[in-house]
Amino acid sequence: MAGTPTEHAGGQAPYSDAAIVLVLMLRLVFHLALRQAEGFAASLLRLLA
Repeated sequence: MAGTPTEHAGGQAPYSDAAIVLVLMLRLVFHLALRQAEGFAASLLRLLA
């Protein structure tokens, strides 16, 4: 779930509320760490695109 590039180095990427809820749900269902859940969601979204 790579966000759009930010204006400043090291800035936070803006995510929608739905994307945040999706990652947190995946984290709970699959017992993943936050970074693992974020990568998993990004992989799923790449497959859907």
